[in-house]
Amino acid sequence: MPHRLGDGPSSAPGGWLGEYNSPDGLITLSVDEENYDFHIDARPGYRPSLMKSVLLMAKQNGFDLLDEDEGDPEILDDDTIRIYLTPRPACAPLLKVAA
Repeated sequence: MPHRLGDGPSSAPGGWLGEYNSPDGLITLSVDEENYDFHIDARPGYRPSLMKSVLLMAKQNGFDLLDEDEGDPEILDDDTIRIYLTPRPACAPLLKVAA
């Protein structure tokens, strides 16, 4: 079944595995449920407008940025900035009981 982050769900035994690359190829959103690894890699020269779109896509697919106290972005050896994400907990609808 097609998914906005790639073809999925994948056949990975531990859950969904996939990534989305921005049109310019400089920003990658990666999702690996089995290893609980969710992050965005932004290579030098990326456009802030594309980053905004990727962050919105991540949010629409149930991911939030880690809080400042949970983890800082990381700079990799090739000057890529890695920003870690966390899945949003599933929301259960509130039920109203009438007596």
